[in-house]
Amino acid sequence: MFSQDINWARLLNDLKLGDADTGFLDQGDITISFSGGADSMLCLFFFIQYHRHNFRPRNLKIYFLDHDQGHHNEDERSGVISNTLDSLKKVPGLNIDTCFYQRNIQRIMKATSTSFERAASRLRQKHLNQVSKGYLPVLLGHNLSDWYETVILRLNRGTSSRFLAPFDFVEGHQVRPLHLLLRDEVRALCRKFHLVYWDDPSNDKDEAQRNVVRKLLPVLNREGLRRSATNLLKEKNERQENDEKASLLNAIHPREFHINYNQYSALSKQEKSALCRFALKQLGLYPLSASMAYKAAIIPFHRGPYAIERENWGGDVFIGIRRGRTFMQRPPENFINAATVTKSYYIRQSYGKKSLRKIFSELRLSKRQLGRIAMPREGAFEVSSIPLEQFGLKSIKKQI
Repeated sequence: MFSQDINWARLLNDLKLGDADTGFLDQGDITISFSGGADSMLCLFFFIQYHRHNFRPRNLKIYFLDHDQGHHNEDERSGVISNTLDSLKKVPGLNIDTCFYQRNIQRIMKATSTSFERAASRLRQKHLNQVSKGYLPVLLGHNLSDWYETVILRLNRGTSSRFLAPFDFVEGHQVRPLHLLLRDEVRALCRKFHLVYWDDPSNDKDEAQRNVVRKLLPVLNREGLRRSATNLLKEKNERQENDEKASLLNAIHPREFHINYNQYSALSKQEKSALCRFALKQLGLYPLSASMAYKAAIIPFHRGPYAIERENWGGDVFIGIRRGRTFMQRPPENFINAATVTKSYYIRQSYGKKSLRKIFSELRLSKRQLGRIAMPREGAFEVSSIPLEQFGLKSIKKQI
């Protein structure tokens, strides 16, 4: 059954995966959830072809859960599973380990007051986490038709938009190579590759709501359904990326973000560019071209009222991203913010002491200039410690 050698790129194209990265399958032992049906059979065939074209000794665990539903064609299912295991033993470089479980789902369903499908899903997920140790790759046969049926059932129960996104090719340690194929396309590929599978007769009964929804699939536009899944998946991935970027941003003010300098330095150029682009978009600079986002990652960056700079407050080094004349609302206690001086701080200089407020009054600094001045509060310091060069002023001493 698995002796045929298929062109790997053509197989990826048949599965609508294109140039998807499959290198994660080499991270350790592989577990496949197998039932003998068309989905799990094609999923197993996908892995065998990957093993042939990326050959090295591997361990493959076959997980099977017997629902104990008393099928009439039990012999047919047993024959398909037995023939499949015999074929796998002939594949070179593959060590097969079987993990067969038998549970009475009807009893579990009554004990937990859930549907048959939900009870079986929870038990299967529990077993797969145990077999894969919670991190090793697990191949699942979920397809696009499964997603559509799940969406209809969730809408019928009442749900939110975050639960409507389809399965991705890789989510955590779970892999779904059939996530963009409809059920009839999966069966067509099984016939194309001469794969013998077993059809569960319980799928034809109207007792389960999923089976009722399944009958609506033939009248749908399959390409439209695939485009919808792709668009929803793209939005889902963008939300996840934005959540990761937002976790790095410390909102000091509605118009100012801070990023820990060490975390920022550890990012690649592309990640820095994407993070700066996301932060500037949150501040209102949109649209922002990719070239401008790349320039924004080269600090310092200034464009109109927007600025990205590296700052050091008492040893606390960070990247500041701000819009307009904003400043740290709560500066460290050992610093004086010139824009918030309300009482006289006296500065020691060569000709005695002079009020800090008086010095700023004589300099006639703008509010923007005042907002960018910070001086150490502790101990005596010279007037020249105020960094005014960035404002075009050489020093305060010459202005007095």
